[in-house]
Amino acid sequence: MLAMSIQKRKPASTEPIYLNHFYMVLDSATFKAIASDEFLQKQFAVPEQRTTVRKDITYMALYFYGANTYIEFMEASQAKQIGLGAPFGIALGVDEAGGLQALEKQIPTEIDLNPEPRTRLFDDKQLGWFFIARPKNLPYINLWLMEWHPEYLTAIKSKVSPQETTVSRKQFIESYSGVLGKNPQKAYLQDVIGLTISLDKTRAARLVDVVQLLGYRTSTKSNTTLLQGPDFTMTVVAEADSTKARGIQQINMRTRATPTKTVHHFGTSTLRFERNNLATWSF
Repeated sequence: MLAMSIQKRKPASTEPIYLNHFYMVLDSATFKAIASDEFLQKQFAVPEQRTTVRKDITYMALYFYGANTYIEFMEASQAKQIGLGAPFGIALGVDEAGGLQALEKQIPTEIDLNPEPRTRLFDDKQLGWFFIARPKNLPYINLWLMEWHPEYLTAIKSKVSPQETTVSRKQFIESYSGVLGKNPQKAYLQDVIGLTISLDKTRAARLVDVVQLLGYRTSTKSNTTLLQGPDFTMTVVAEADSTKARGIQQINMRTRATPTKTVHHFGTSTLRFERNNLATWSF
């Protein structure tokens, strides 16, 4: 058996980079099974099915919110309608205001920071939603870095609490869950703590390089690389046969408890609750 090898490449960022959320494009049957399931809608997490109106695009997706992270699912027909070619996307991000600017200063040759925020319609106004930066030279993989915009956070925070606004993931979800009339502390999902992603060798290698630059510890065994960051591990499988490169194959989660029914099937996916307050969702 081969031992894990620790890779050391370019100097990495020292800015903490967390998982914010990710999206997956699902076939119609799986999407509809997830959207209509009573357990997912009432117990698993804070749910939302929303039409997002940005300045440049409008789309509908399904969301499940944890404490700091959340899951986004989009139906394949919707993705095709808006021209979304990537079957999945991963949003990493910062919890401190100015974090993306600090990151850009540390690795200026590796990321492009858009000075204009992404916007979203909220209370009949297009508000600054989040700042976005993208890695350079990462073709065919939708990975971006984000920082919540204070304008949007202040707008949702004002509806539920007068406390001071920060740009942390936790405050966003707590405030937004309040707007939805939900309490994330009462749901099973606590946070997404890992993703397993299969890619062809070329894309897998480039993804590993980029994420390592963001400060993630890297170890490789055979064709599998573990990228370990704060509270999140990305497992990248490099497939020699490109037909096996299916994107996100599994979500690893931390839960607050284990329900009586531990295995749930939704279309082609399986949600399985394990002992020790862990769960996996396989696709």
